[in-house]
Amino acid sequence: KIDLEKNLSASEVEVQLIRESLKVALQKHSEEVKKQEERVKGRDKHINNLKKKCQKESEQNREKQQRIETLERYLADLPTLEDHQKQSQQLKDSELKSTELQEKVTELESLLEETQAICREKEIQLESLRQREAEFSSAGHSLQDKQSVEETSGEGPEVEMESWQKRYDSLQKIVEKQQQKMDQLRSQVQSLEQEVAQEEGTSQALREEAQRRDSALQHWRTAVKELSVQNQDLIEKNLTLQEHLRQAQPGSPPSPDTAQLALELHQELASCLQDLQAVCSIVTQRAQGHDPNLSLLLGIHSAQHPETQLDLQKPDVIKRKLEEVQQLRRDIEDLRTTMSDRYAQDMGENCVTQ
Repeated sequence: KIDLEKNLSASEVEVQLIRESLKVALQKHSEEVKKQEERVKGRDKHINNLKKKCQKESEQNREKQQRIETLERYLADLPTLEDHQKQSQQLKDSELKSTELQEKVTELESLLEETQAICREKEIQLESLRQREAEFSSAGHSLQDKQSVEETSGEGPEVEMESWQKRYDSLQKIVEKQQQKMDQLRSQVQSLEQEVAQEEGTSQALREEAQRRDSALQHWRTAVKELSVQNQDLIEKNLTLQEHLRQAQPGSPPSPDTAQLALELHQELASCLQDLQAVCSIVTQRAQGHDPNLSLLLGIHSAQHPETQLDLQKPDVIKRKLEEVQQLRRDIEDLRTTMSDRYAQDMGENCVTQ
């Protein structure tokens, strides 16, 4: 019986040890399961983030593809450098022809005025000759009546009648010649009027072309002005950010959220600065008659190393960014000068054309 009690006690102790070891094993297993679940959740979250990122990248790629297709259609419609040179040469030829036509119109108008004055003089002369013809005709009829009454008086009236008849025939020939000259002058006047009308139509078409070019140039000037305003805003934002960074350096370090927001703001400003430089370059190339850079037009930039919060506190980084902004401002000033010169040249040519 004592042996049985000993065995029972030993068995109970062994069972207790087994229970404790099982409890410890279960606890470890539970902790391991929790860790595995956390790992699975983290992995699922990471996978979801990757899916969202992949979907976002896919949407961005689709938007970029649509933008590329739109720009390709836009580039297909844009004239090439050769087309631009041909159009410039055609415009110069048209302006030269317009000047020549304007001079010719002036000459034709003066000639028309002279011809009209001659026509008026000829009409006055013709009217005078017609009056004299009527007078001679009346005198001839009077002489014929006188001759019928004085047939027995001798040859005197017959001689006088013949003299009057000769003078009448001579005047009638003169009137006919003057009438022919008047008809010729009227024909010349009509021809000159038609030619003047054609020249004025050609000049009007050239004036409309010059006005269209002036409107296009005004559109470019407006775009450059808007670009300058955006550049000024970007410079002010950059200076404000630099001032905030300088104020934050001597005191206590900024909070992580503030530092992250400042970093994101600086990165956005840097991206805007790069895009603004590209747009300025494209507008300058188009204003000078060159084909735009396809990479800049499509918004394709070379990969750049993103600045960190520590980089933003380095004087050389801030100095480099400030130099880039100042260079962009000089580029915009050069672009404004180019557009002003182009506008002045077109206005001068337009004044000469008109």
